[in-house]
Amino acid sequence: MERGKQAGFSLLGVFLPSAASIQGTVLLLQGDLILLPSESWYAALVVCETCEQSANLQDVGRRLGQHVVGMAPLSVGSLDDEPGGETETRMLSQPYLLDPSITLGQYVQPQGVSVVDFVRFECGEVEEAAEAE
Repeated sequence: MERGKQAGFSLLGVFLPSAASIQGTVLLLQGDLILLPSESWYAALVVCETCEQSANLQDVGRRLGQHVVGMAPLSVGSLDDEPGGETETRMLSQPYLLDPSITLGQYVQPQGVSVVDFVRFECGEVEEAAEAE
């Protein structure tokens, strides 16, 4: 592998709407500013594996996060999965949010990125395990 081009895992994230556009209440708690949004606020973290360090990895990560927030997949799936249309729940088989003429898998493959896992959540969302306590 060439020097300066490293393979590995990356954790990429996106928050929607962007922090600059969120309207809400600001609290000061022990020296930290906390924003309580007055509207729904979603976030996604995507774990990717790369063959080599890509100059556009942050852009790809932002687009993957937008896809997770907008399309709400339930699993990653495989590049070999057949596309299932609008009701598809496997991320790589879903129509790509920013270009529905291709699947997300068709978008990531030429980018040199493999999606390993992801998580999507909404501000204020409580996990079921925490609710049971």
